[in-house]
This record gives sequence, structure tokens and C-alpha cells, in this order.
Amino acid sequence: MVKKTITVDESKCMDCGECLSLCSVKVIQMSTGHKIVFDEDRCVASVLIRALCIMMP
Repeated sequence: MVKKTITVDESKCMDCGECLSLCSVKVIQMSTGHKIVFDEDRCVASVLIRALCIMMP
């Protein structure tokens, strides 16, 4: 089985948090240092996030 995941381009991500509310399985969180934390192992590759986040590769 091939698992499709979303990758975050760290050089483009502004840690704005817009993606937090778009993730239906809550694999994207904001750390206490205001940095996006992404759990790639639990990602289900939401089409919504791919379409709306301008920072995705």
C-alpha cells in the first residue's frame, strides 16, 4: 500500500497557522514556539489543504 502524504516546504512555510483549521485529522499543530508541527505518519493527504495552502510544493 502506498501512503500519500503532504509535505511542507520549510523554506516557504510562514507558520501562519491557516492550515490548522483545514486539517480534518488534526495532524498539523502549532508548537509553543509558534512553529507549525506536522505529523507526516498520520497524514491522509487532504485535497482541501493541497488546494488552499499556497506554501505547499
